[in-house]
Amino acid sequence: MSPQYTIAFAALDNRGSFNVDRPRYSIGNSLSAKLSATPFEDRESGQKLTLGGGIDHTMDIHNGMLRLLTAVGQSGLGALPAEGDKLTVEGDVSYSFKAFGHPITLEAEGLLSNFSGSKTKIGGGYVMAQLSLFDTEIWGDLDLFVRHDVVNASAAGFGGSARHQAVRLGINYNPPPHFKKLINLHLEYAHNRIVGPAGMVFGPRDSDELMLEIRASLQLYQRH
Repeated sequence: MSPQYTIAFAALDNRGSFNVDRPRYSIGNSLSAKLSATPFEDRESGQKLTLGGGIDHTMDIHNGMLRLLTAVGQSGLGALPAEGDKLTVEGDVSYSFKAFGHPITLEAEGLLSNFSGSKTKIGGGYVMAQLSLFDTEIWGDLDLFVRHDVVNASAAGFGGSARHQAVRLGINYNPPPHFKKLINLHLEYAHNRIVGPAGMVFGPRDSDELMLEIRASLQLYQRH
């Protein structure tokens, strides 16, 4: 639409055509739209505000399952049926600025989903703060982040709802320039806590995770 506003539409089929019990070859079973806006950006001061919103309507979902997973290792904590027509709305906001010469980014995202067949409802999102500790030609750049995730889920016949929360801390490090920011070191710790009825929650109620990843890419990895 313009440098400040973008909009995207998609019309797809929510299931594959071959590896399913009832193959379909239609397009339009899943309709979605996403709007992104950057109402304010000042490159000199490093300030930038980005807003986004989206909606998705997917019909005729059969034998679907919504899985509740840990934040880092993606281990199973619980599951709910997810059948019928799905309607999802979501929104996000991100604000970047500098404090004492250090770039900082604050962001948040939330979504609500409803599955008509299984009467499953999901709501959740996250808030995150990221701080650039240093960015030099000799030592590369190092960012520290803290994040809080929350998901609430309920479905007919379970006699209650599940609530999963995760507190996450970590660092992202890009080695010095001779790697051209194509290598990234990611270290993250997460504490997971989930509560809910036994028929919905089967994983540990409290768990801790630690992950170390080295990521390589052919595309420049740049956060600020």
